[in-house]
Amino acid sequence: MPFRLIAVLIVVFGVSAQAAEIEILQEKKLPYAEIAKGECTIRLTGVIEPGDAEKLEKVVQSRFDSKTSPTHGDSLCLDGPGGSLDAAVTMAMRLRASSVSAIVPPNASCLSACAVVFMGGSSRQNRIAKNARFMFATSRVGFHAPSLEVQNGSYDKETVAKAFDVAVSALGRIAIQLSRPEWAETTVKFPYSLLGAMLDYRGQNFLMIELVEHAGVWDIEVIGLRSAKPTERSLKNLCDNALRWVKDQPSLEWRSLNRLSAEPLTNRVEQIEDQRWSASTPDWIGVKCDIKRLEQGDYKVSVEVKGTIVGVGDYRSWAAFPPNKMLIDLTQ
Repeated sequence: MPFRLIAVLIVVFGVSAQAAEIEILQEKKLPYAEIAKGECTIRLTGVIEPGDAEKLEKVVQSRFDSKTSPTHGDSLCLDGPGGSLDAAVTMAMRLRASSVSAIVPPNASCLSACAVVFMGGSSRQNRIAKNARFMFATSRVGFHAPSLEVQNGSYDKETVAKAFDVAVSALGRIAIQLSRPEWAETTVKFPYSLLGAMLDYRGQNFLMIELVEHAGVWDIEVIGLRSAKPTERSLKNLCDNALRWVKDQPSLEWRSLNRLSAEPLTNRVEQIEDQRWSASTPDWIGVKCDIKRLEQGDYKVSVEVKGTIVGVGDYRSWAAFPPNKMLIDLTQ
């Protein structure tokens, strides 16, 4: 379903759709450990319409607790075909402001405007704000460019211009309010690379989150994937992947993805100490990764380019698989 862009078109030209249903599933907030397994406290299903953002706001506010727990939070399960982009952006901002995680359950679909809401998923653990967007390998999360959905007929210039203005405004809100970290955060909700990539997809053609590259660069947690053991090859993959991901420069074309997967740029791996390695590219490229394996099997990677640290990231172990690997092929 395309993004619905403007209430005037929906009302005047009779585009009908049932508003999204929002329901509370758990009376109490859940431990973050349970949320990370895909458990939800709130559920949103159906088409997102103007006014649904206010409905979600009321539900989230009703669960506000001045004594915020560093170990518990709310999580919103999403399953819907899309709807109002403007409302979706407002919802994503509400999830960030209220530290509500977002989850797309197994076999559920979250497309178009719903995927925008999904990217707002957040948690605040021990006063540290983090992205908290969870899906499964069988979840369908897809992005595309906004478009008008109206019935056949003739429309005056002013109405179409208003629709266009709403589309541009909504995209601007994503770029300004969701694609940059707030003053107390280091995380980005909607990376510029995702915003740019989704604009190449039209109608029912979606940019689906289905590869290691997609989930890794856009900081989406995929539940239930198997671990990549720390071999020389997997550590080379990890250094290559981390370099692109910390710089928000994904490789989205199959030709380049297949080339990187077949032969990583990183060509040297040396073990520094137990569970810690140094990986590097040829000197003329000048990339060096300090890789530390954490207790739970995940990785912390510091990326240095020509002597300057360009980023540090925490990655699940599946981030050490080749970037063109399908998520569905990594299920345990």
